[in-house]
Amino acid sequence: MVGITQTLSPKQFNEFSRGQLRIFFTVCHLGYVFLSTNAAQFFDCVKDNASGKDGGAVKWFLQADPAIQCFVFDDPDNVWTQYFPWAVIAILAYPVGILVLFATVLFKIRYDLDHAASRNSVGFFYAKFRPQWFWFGILLMLRNVTIVLTELLFSDDSSKEDDEGNENMSGQQYVSLWQSLMALAVLLVMMIFQFHAQPFNNK
Repeated sequence: MVGITQTLSPKQFNEFSRGQLRIFFTVCHLGYVFLSTNAAQFFDCVKDNASGKDGGAVKWFLQADPAIQCFVFDDPDNVWTQYFPWAVIAILAYPVGILVLFATVLFKIRYDLDHAASRNSVGFFYAKFRPQWFWFGILLMLRNVTIVLTELLFSDDSSKEDDEGNENMSGQQYVSLWQSLMALAVLLVMMIFQFHAQPFNNK
């Protein structure tokens, strides 16, 4: 890598650097929802309806692996507790970090959107929008990840049973309805906003 950069002129090196930045930002943009979803799965825990009765503690178990109990902070040997700090870092790095990264970059180049350096690095992110709405891509990212995380974090176990051992789907149906209403609300707000703002560049 050092040998390659040493053979480049300053202009070629700048173009090479902008190309690497473009690849980095493109990967972050394309992988944003995927990375955010995987980071949030650590907190996708399901309540055990059999617990919490007769004054006992309510137990939650990881949706992806029901053998792992969640929110057991007083047990350092618990797998979920051991990985909790890393999960928090992942949340800060992906759902929050990538969004803040794009917002920061767009804020810094807001007066230089037409410069070649800006277009060659993150132009793909704002070129399709009108100049006054160059930041609209941030809202689209926020919309997409909100819908996905709503479905993930408000999930429920469909195999719950009532006290008589009969399968009870009412809780799962309620959660599904809640997920649908939340997703529809987000989409409706964005559609109304987009209709009035007309952010896309039709040229």
